[in-house]
Amino acid sequence: MISRIYISNYKSISELEIFPENLCALIAPNSTGKTNVFKALNILLGETYPTEKAFSKEDFHKRNTKHPIIIRVDLSKPLGAVYATKKSSSGKGNCEAIALQLEYRITEQGGSSYFTCFGADGEEYYGNGQIRDQLSWVYIPSERSFEKQLSMSKWTLFGKILSKVDVNFRANKERVDAFEKSMNEPKSILEKDFEEGISYAKFKSVFVSKVEQNILGHSNGCDLNLEIYDPLWYYKMIQITTMESDQRFNVEEIGSGTQNLILLSLFQTFASLMKSNAILAIEEPELYLFPHAQRQLYREFRKLSEHTQIFYTTHSPNFVDISNCNEAIILRKEDGETIKLNTGKLSDFIDEGAKHELHLQTKFNSSVNEIFFADKIILVEGDTEKSTFPHILEKIGGSEVGAINYLVLNCSSKDFIPFYIRVCKFLGLENFIAAYDTDLHDGKNEHQINTAKKSTEGIYEALEGDISKCVELHPDFETLCGYSTSDKNKIREAVSWVGKTDADKMPKDFLKILEFLLPPKVEVAEAIKTE
Repeated sequence: MISRIYISNYKSISELEIFPENLCALIAPNSTGKTNVFKALNILLGETYPTEKAFSKEDFHKRNTKHPIIIRVDLSKPLGAVYATKKSSSGKGNCEAIALQLEYRITEQGGSSYFTCFGADGEEYYGNGQIRDQLSWVYIPSERSFEKQLSMSKWTLFGKILSKVDVNFRANKERVDAFEKSMNEPKSILEKDFEEGISYAKFKSVFVSKVEQNILGHSNGCDLNLEIYDPLWYYKMIQITTMESDQRFNVEEIGSGTQNLILLSLFQTFASLMKSNAILAIEEPELYLFPHAQRQLYREFRKLSEHTQIFYTTHSPNFVDISNCNEAIILRKEDGETIKLNTGKLSDFIDEGAKHELHLQTKFNSSVNEIFFADKIILVEGDTEKSTFPHILEKIGGSEVGAINYLVLNCSSKDFIPFYIRVCKFLGLENFIAAYDTDLHDGKNEHQINTAKKSTEGIYEALEGDISKCVELHPDFETLCGYSTSDKNKIREAVSWVGKTDADKMPKDFLKILEFLLPPKVEVAEAIKTE
């Protein structure tokens, strides 16, 4: 499998390094450059052998042709040995490739590409098709080419599977002889002449005679035959059809939704059967799928990733899992350049115990996964704050707040806020703020006060002392707002209170959250200064 991806000077990418897991989601807003990552990998590993024809001057990052385009993948284990030429000399050797690299540069003589492989022996070899073909790479872009992927070609999903079946079938000569013998009878029926209309026999007789007239003087003759199977690839004639309303349709004639499900089924079949060295890349697998079907497919991806590597892009929280945040690569574009936000190791931020506990809490709560897609994140303790803060912020900030891609994330408790802080930091999502109760009520005993302070200290520790990312609500959200509460009606009462309260009567603590979301207005900035 791929353990490292390195791309430089290609399209929107100046330099990008990714260390993918077996299941790897690329998450980014539109036009950020995630498709460029897939396109680069497809040039190196896809159906067309990598040459200079795959590039143009426009492919260089910011048209900078002084530096080469480099696309490289490192593998977790060496490929099988292939006899190849060493780059350092004219000698040859058995290359067990642990990395594949394509370099394209432009000189005064024109464009030239160099496809090389790095062997487990430390030597660099000139790449060849045998080395490259050991990786079964399939790429399905967001603009689904159903006709292509569901057609019969050795580079489509359908074709890759059946070409492997064909090779295995031909490994036994007795099977081949029995098949060809059994096909003689149906073939003879198709080739018989019949009086009404045009028959194959009439077609062949006329066509052959015309060809023979036209090739007079040429050394080669012509022997035309109709084959109900391809003698060079027995399974090439297989077509996918379906029944709808008691009528038989070719798969190209049915709706896009059904086509997508069939394509995804082939994707899953390919991964299940090919296993070793299978690498699948698909953009937006959620297309045409209901939320339930999305969640089901994501669960299938997780199973397949145990033995197959899957790359995908997504805009759906049903295709990510916050407790497996190491499987997500978040990209952004700054000054026209694609960059990766998360750069550290998960173990530096989150321990396995916390991951496991969070997985149990969030298994059936996909809303927390929206953290991957938000530009700004407000971490809160519970449902009351999650439901009420959007009303409060719009009340004091106006309609501008609605234009911000922000998330109020229910962390389930104050003690879980540090975990989500660490998740944000690991993912490179620095635009977050934590709003929480101090819980220092009058009348609390020493143990309760120490417990409350310990929870707050956990947040300080996760923030590494950056208190600019804190909004402390003293002693708690409900008391600060000044409305009566009951366990049954907390959310309803809170929202009702917002509706009845004028913007200038809102607690000043909320202005810091508003400033986090929006550039401060003069009156907001002045209000904060006077606090």
